[in-house]
Amino acid sequence: MGVSFACSFALSFFPPLQLASAFSAGNSYVYCASRSLYGLALEGKAPRFLTKTTRNGVPLYSVIVVLLIALLSFLQVSNNSAKVLSWFVSLVTASQLINFSVMCFTFLRFYKACQAQGLSRDSLPYKGFWQPYAAWYGLVGTFVMAFVGGYTVFLEGQWDVPNFLFS
Repeated sequence: MGVSFACSFALSFFPPLQLASAFSAGNSYVYCASRSLYGLALEGKAPRFLTKTTRNGVPLYSVIVVLLIALLSFLQVSNNSAKVLSWFVSLVTASQLINFSVMCFTFLRFYKACQAQGLSRDSLPYKGFWQPYAAWYGLVGTFVMAFVGGYTVFLEGQWDVPNFLFS
């Protein structure tokens, strides 16, 4: 009796939590992406119309553009377009890994420059924990993940040029 109640409670309780979690993540990504696009427009690296804001400071056109890009998720509806979406997700994931590895490398160069100039990290406004070891861990980890993520294409009978390119 108790196990049955616990299972039915879990089955009725977790789907709303998953929905709330997905909505929260989507909301966060729209916020970050629209503000990034707005910032690029302010620097002249994106179309000027994206700098328009509402009276409350919301970059409305940037939000709309980001939401239009989010419509790419509907590519998941058919099988052929799901493959394209999978390639797109793989490219974005690899780009994030490369971006993070570049950030780690940049920090390591900054750390080395501080040492060469005799600048103590204690004099800086912020000092990260476990540095430079965490940066080395991040650099090696992201580098390995970027190149090992698609190892399955090298297994016997799994070779496929598009999968190799997008993994």
